[in-house]
Amino acid sequence: MAVWVIRAGDSGKDEYGEWFFDAGLLAIGFGQRRSVSEYATRDALRRYIQNDRNNKPSAPKATNAARQLWLFANEIEVGDMILTPRTRPDMLAAVGRVTGDYAFRPDLLAGGLHTRTVQWEAVDIQRKDFGDDYRPILGRRPTVSPLITPDAETHIDRVVRKHLGKD
Repeated sequence: MAVWVIRAGDSGKDEYGEWFFDAGLLAIGFGQRRSVSEYATRDALRRYIQNDRNNKPSAPKATNAARQLWLFANEIEVGDMILTPRTRPDMLAAVGRVTGDYAFRPDLLAGGLHTRTVQWEAVDIQRKDFGDDYRPILGRRPTVSPLITPDAETHIDRVVRKHLGKD
């Protein structure tokens, strides 16, 4: 299974906090209020985003949003591990496993969010518990990015078990 670092929220800043964890969801937005599944290709999605008269992002921002929305909807699989940096002052991180397919939820927020259901294993792990190698990973990164680090899943599982007192 893959490991993904995903900054939750409409702006990737964890602005919905505990609500995601209580609801068993992970959600992102990029201001896009249409389902990614409406587009046959990432380029078609990018063109829509770039021409969206409500947002009018620059070409690089439209490309970035399309790439990350496409990954979230089409590349993440059920069973993949999620590592979500939290922006609270105490520098926490959450870890979970994807349990459901991509869905656009127009009922969330004002106009909708792109979601995945997640079984959250721990939502209040101190970032320092992951070790120095994970500091840049939990720092500033794109909203959705694969974690390509040797033994990442094993390391993160170990941190979660220790955090939960199971190790």
